[in-house]
Amino acid sequence: MKAMIALCCAAVASSAAVAQPITYSFTGTGSGAVGLTDFENFNFEIPLSGDFSSVFSTGPGLLRFETTSATISIDGLLSDAVFNPTISLVANNNSDILVFGNASTNQALIVMDNPEFVDYDLSAPFGPVTDTTPGATFQFVALSTTGGFVTLDEISTVTYNAVPTPAAAGLLAVGGLVAARRRRSS
Repeated sequence: MKAMIALCCAAVASSAAVAQPITYSFTGTGSGAVGLTDFENFNFEIPLSGDFSSVFSTGPGLLRFETTSATISIDGLLSDAVFNPTISLVANNNSDILVFGNASTNQALIVMDNPEFVDYDLSAPFGPVTDTTPGATFQFVALSTTGGFVTLDEISTVTYNAVPTPAAAGLLAVGGLVAARRRRSS
């Protein structure tokens, strides 16, 4: 039993030191096209998976996360299509701006403007935060995905959320239980 507790503690400690898996996500309602099929006011979801250790600075107050595993789903049209370009998420913690963009072309695809983003550094759970007037959608045109080219030429609302992945949350909970048990038995 003590060996099991020691193993759990070691696993929790090493995972905390290395990385904490997280899913950054954008959900909203938008209009556009998938290939030649137009859609209007459909729900979409864009999750980006990674970990907090992947966040890096690109200048004073600018923090960036990049991934090649971002997907997009659009109700009834597209399910978990992987973006072909590298996708980035940029926070300017000197302002209230969060940008979802195409890292390959440095284009902003969705720009959210909300006072809650001031001091946000992409390295902790955050949200949900909603913006009813997101900007820069004019650049979200014919973006290549495994499900075809996607255009979102109008986004009426978007919500951002950053949450630890369930496996990471479970591991942290097990670590907390083990630590509590050790304190009680001491």
